[in-house]
Amino acid sequence: ELASVTAERDSVEQGRVALEAESGRLREASQVLEQRVAAMQRDSATYCDEPEDVAGFERWTSGFDPDSPAVCAEIESVLEDNAFMAELQARIVPLVVTREEFWQRYFYALRRIKLEFGVEKEEEKEEEKKEEEEEEEALKDPYPPGCLYFDDGHENGSEWRGWWLANHE
Repeated sequence: ELASVTAERDSVEQGRVALEAESGRLREASQVLEQRVAAMQRDSATYCDEPEDVAGFERWTSGFDPDSPAVCAEIESVLEDNAFMAELQARIVPLVVTREEFWQRYFYALRRIKLEFGVEKEEEKEEEKKEEEEEEEALKDPYPPGCLYFDDGHENGSEWRGWWLANHE
């Protein structure tokens, strides 16, 4: 019984040590993440230059609305918590970039960092796959083999369309 208790205590101690080590790694990763975000915020290229991944940026910005309530609240929070960002925005918007470009580029750069650190998951791959499937579907022949397609020719957009089996008599 004493051996059992000793083994359990050793197991608990090993678990505690492992948790402390994991906690230390998480703190370190969090600090590195914060440093990367701070460096990105201070880098004028973040706001003034087009992102290197133009296609990814364009896909991402197609769903980004800087005037949405959620984004406005996040922008407000950034400006309240970071005097440098508030000053930077005041200096370059609208002289160098528009407000929309400033925040699109900021949030895109922030997202890329979060993806790198695993804070956010890559949704682009899933979106690209879905787009490819939709494109493939659109390229498929909409008319099954053995069918003829006919249209009654109405010009009002409510054309009657039908299928007619090729072997129909």
